[in-house]
Amino acid sequence: MLTIIWHYDVLREREEEFLKAYGPDGSWRSYFNTCEGYQDSEIFRSLEEPHKYAVFDYWDGPEEYEIAVKAEAYKELSKAPPLYEREQMIARVTE
Repeated sequence: MLTIIWHYDVLREREEEFLKAYGPDGSWRSYFNTCEGYQDSEIFRSLEEPHKYAVFDYWDGPEEYEIAVKAEAYKELSKAPPLYEREQMIARVTE
């Protein structure tokens, strides 16, 4: 299993949109649900800085993730106006 950990500094005025887009019924989760090897995602909010979030994405393995991010649907979703000031991949870890 592959876990990808992301950090987001969400734009304060777009926080609701961020949670909607990355939440269980959001556009990103909807896309990932169509991808082979996608398992789930979780969103965590910082206690100290509430506009900062961590997102954990779970995949069967790195190959499945790489296929998903190279797809045209992923590229289209990525063209949406940003909901955050900064996005950073913190780690890709396996069991």
